[in-house]
Amino acid sequence: MRTISNRFFVLIVFLIGEISVVEAQPRIVMSSATANVSDEVIINVNLTGINGQSFSSLTYWAYYDSTKVNLLGFDFSNTIIPNNQLRFSENFNESSSLGILNGPCKKINFGFFATNSISSEGTLVKLRFKVLASETSQINRYYFALGDIAIGSSGGQILVNSLPSATSILIPVNNSGILVEGLPTEILSFNWGRSVDPNFDAISYQVELAAVASFSSSSLLSIQTTSTNVRFSYKTIDDLLNSLGVSVGQTRTLFARVRSSDAFGTTTGALSTFNFTRGVVNTPPTSAEITAPSDGSDLDINGFQFAPFVPRWTESTDADGDNVSYNWQLSSNPDFNESTILVEYPALVDEQINLSLDDILNVLEEGGIVIDNSSVTLYHRAQATDGKVLVNGISKTFILSRIILDIGEVLPASFKLNQNYPNPFNPITTINYQIAESRIVRLMVYNALGSEVATLVNGRQAAGSYNVSFDASLLSTGIYIYRLEAGSFVYVRKMTLIR
Repeated sequence: MRTISNRFFVLIVFLIGEISVVEAQPRIVMSSATANVSDEVIINVNLTGINGQSFSSLTYWAYYDSTKVNLLGFDFSNTIIPNNQLRFSENFNESSSLGILNGPCKKINFGFFATNSISSEGTLVKLRFKVLASETSQINRYYFALGDIAIGSSGGQILVNSLPSATSILIPVNNSGILVEGLPTEILSFNWGRSVDPNFDAISYQVELAAVASFSSSSLLSIQTTSTNVRFSYKTIDDLLNSLGVSVGQTRTLFARVRSSDAFGTTTGALSTFNFTRGVVNTPPTSAEITAPSDGSDLDINGFQFAPFVPRWTESTDADGDNVSYNWQLSSNPDFNESTILVEYPALVDEQINLSLDDILNVLEEGGIVIDNSSVTLYHRAQATDGKVLVNGISKTFILSRIILDIGEVLPASFKLNQNYPNPFNPITTINYQIAESRIVRLMVYNALGSEVATLVNGRQAAGSYNVSFDASLLSTGIYIYRLEAGSFVYVRKMTLIR
């Protein structure tokens, strides 16, 4: 059951002074209303119980507590009594000793003298009151009789409501700056203190965000809730700032307030001011990852410098539906800083770029990198962009090799490890081998027990023929094994040291 001890009821009692009736048991009933302090309310004075009979005249009066309500006026429009047949007055400073009300009273007199009788039920008059106070008052009803006919009247009541207390936004702090930047799904929360309602009514809140402090224009955002916080997504705020013509990097001041309401009225809280800076609110596209050439691939330019070189990568998608384009970058360093990026191809719409090995050679030469009779490790990656953010894919490597041949020189057609010369030797000998393609090459020497005693070559070499000198001055007489590894090619030979 709802407690109403902090509300008051204003009683208006009708005293029937004179009535002319053929046969009836009529009743004058006053309507009730609920209002807040300072509100204006309309109370209808209704005639009921006619039962098909008619009235030719009627007079009545009523009392009200003048400390709690004030009569502003009356209205006979759309009533059952014509205006030219009315008499109405208000007597001030009536004594409270009448016993009708417990406080200072004022009296209302009303009369009706008709040339044509009234035979229908309806509203006699509309009384317009203003509520002055929220004190508690007793409720009374009185019934009067004229002769042997009982004439009843019911006092109307104005139930005065106590509004919920005002509240204001606590978080974010008033006058704070707010950067709106990040994913569209990120949240900006507004939190405020809970309002208190003296009548224990249920309270709801309306949070309003406006472009002007007076809130004279319609609110930009308005959310109704029963909790003490609301959550705005960054996308909602970003769309709002965009609609106000705020560009990325610009700041706009917006105003917010919380309005607390019960079933009968609303209390507006204090104004809060926030400075919103519009950043980039966006879901980045997915990364584009290199698929070709495969990571660590060996590419020989020898005789194939105009061969196609076509880097490829995976397709990037964008959750916001933005169009995605790509950049392809080639670097001499995995850091991809400004000084090491050799070339960049921007605004690519396909998931590949069509180049040749000669294009890469030209880029290297422009960057001061010469690979004649050598190789170089290069780094490349794809970048995906939706026009707002740039997403780097994982960098991959490829190794570029180039051998410059003398006139008449022919590259080896296969991998080969030749017998050392001289053999037997003391203490120096030469080992010759051929590499058909660029590979990581290792040439090691082992003793008869299988222990490694020397590493002669350990690194990438381009295709070609190579001679390596081996000095065994620190080794003892005996049989030694030398082993060549070049990719999947492995070959072993023996040699003899005689001291």
